[in-house]
Amino acid sequence: MARAERADNEHRRRAGRLPVRTGFGVNSGAVMMGIVGGETSLRATIMGDAVNLASRIQELTKRYDTSMLVSEDTAARLGAATKVTLRPLEQVQVVGKSKPIHVFEVLDALEDHHCHRRTASLDVYMRAIAAYQSGELGEAHRGFADVVAADPDDAPAVVMLERVDQLIASGEVFAGTPITRMDRK
Repeated sequence: MARAERADNEHRRRAGRLPVRTGFGVNSGAVMMGIVGGETSLRATIMGDAVNLASRIQELTKRYDTSMLVSEDTAARLGAATKVTLRPLEQVQVVGKSKPIHVFEVLDALEDHHCHRRTASLDVYMRAIAAYQSGELGEAHRGFADVVAADPDDAPAVVMLERVDQLIASGEVFAGTPITRMDRK
């Protein structure tokens, strides 16, 4: 879908129109499908906790200014045959959930130049996120700062750097992974 959107946006640019930007949130889990409506209007829909969580993940694409995010459940289901590069972000407790989820950015959903730059700094980013997850905020700051210095357009790395700086300023000590609690949908 992201590739199709990029191709469509290229046609839109050539025609002098503004591009369309979509955030994709993907989650895996049990859902219920049914037909709702009345005599004059019927439609198929899906319902369930997994659908609601996918909607919350889609909203997070705005926070990180990225094209596609997947939940940890979806990331775990992707097999080796799936040729996709995932980059972990932080653990987030979304509205309506008591348990935090780990979200991943799908680098392959980005425009090529963004994908290449983020892939080039992936090793440094992975060391920074590992430091963040273990509460080593000084090391996480240095790593995310290096990623942002190499690619100032890496919006998720900018968000992570800002989050680390907030946590350092708070003076809290973390024995494990900090959790970002979202207060709105």
